[in-house]
Amino acid sequence: MVVTKERLTIDSLKGRYGGPVFLLGSGPSLASQVEYLPVLKDKHTFSCNRLQQWDQLRFSPTYHACNINTVRKGIEPDMPRFKRHKFIVGRERDFGYHDTSGWVEVTKSLAEPAGIDHINPVATGASMSYIIAQIAVWLGHRKIYLLGCDTKEGPRVFESEPNTHLVSPHYKERWQELKKFFTANGITIRDCTPDGALNDIVGYTPLAKVLNV
Repeated sequence: MVVTKERLTIDSLKGRYGGPVFLLGSGPSLASQVEYLPVLKDKHTFSCNRLQQWDQLRFSPTYHACNINTVRKGIEPDMPRFKRHKFIVGRERDFGYHDTSGWVEVTKSLAEPAGIDHINPVATGASMSYIIAQIAVWLGHRKIYLLGCDTKEGPRVFESEPNTHLVSPHYKERWQELKKFFTANGITIRDCTPDGALNDIVGYTPLAKVLNV
């Protein structure tokens, strides 16, 4: 008899984990904080999209998430050493046309912020860090810190090939909604990105102070 392993779903992961989590974008500011990154090896961390140069980052992320377009183009990270789960995010109609074996599927749409009572669909319209913040809350994390989330147009760092980031014109209002939603539900979110565009929206705390180093 052949036993088929049941596919892991995002719904089954609700509240499974906890503790502070650090969400990593690939904005240029992350390179200026490289001296602190080894400390994150014992923390919960969540990387996204094409962030890849693990040897330079000097730790293995706990979770990783990719937009389905990144996977479809074959430019997702090679040989990732994720400790727990990797998530693939796309519109409902995107799934079923591509092999997502090994990924936990998450549907996105221009919906209200998610992470408390539901996660499918997750709200989009800002950035991948905006999406993974909601996924992190769904997983049970209640303190969220942003790194490398410059939210500015320009080149990226620690990625496998040159890439320029474009910023959604709606990012401010979407992040303001998410901050309000998190605060109402007892969730703390702080930006540890030096001179990041989200500093004034979610509040800034230096990474060294958070890590007590």
